[in-house]
Amino acid sequence: MNQVDTTLEFNKKATLLDSFFERNIQPFQEHQPIEAVNLIFKEDYTILEISEVLRINRKTLLRIFNKHLNCSPKEDWGET
Repeated sequence: MNQVDTTLEFNKKATLLDSFFERNIQPFQEHQPIEAVNLIFKEDYTILEISEVLRINRKTLLRIFNKHLNCSPKEDWGET
């Protein structure tokens, strides 16, 4: 990361950052975040329905969203 700070060329910074993230990114250890997002967008399930389908507590689902996606799901994703 120090190289990114000291590099002036934009393309080289982008390459360094890409390399850093490729080395450090961790895939999901849990399947629930992916399944939950798929249910929200494909099936239009509520949070309660998703927790029932995934067989986890609603609060656990909210914690999983916060941990992996850094957000909380909304009951109606169609609202802005």
